[in-house]
Amino acid sequence: MDVFPKPLKVKVLYKNNLQKITGVGEENIIVSEGMNFITLLHMIFTSYPEIPERYPPGTLELEINGHAPTEGEFLKEGSVLRLEDC
Repeated sequence: MDVFPKPLKVKVLYKNNLQKITGVGEENIIVSEGMNFITLLHMIFTSYPEIPERYPPGTLELEINGHAPTEGEFLKEGSVLRLEDC
């Protein structure tokens, strides 16, 4: 019996000035199956607090798997999240 959620690998791409803040252009993150987009975004903002400090809501372009994400959208194995400052 599996008690723990399955781990999923997702990729986060940082564009423009976000690369300077994070120090990387992309990173792979292991998340739990059933995690939604907004939870991943919160994890990123917790890891890099300068992002939400410099960019108020609505000033970042966000894309997951080639489309604009919804808050409750669940992540899948291999999902790609792109963050870009406008």
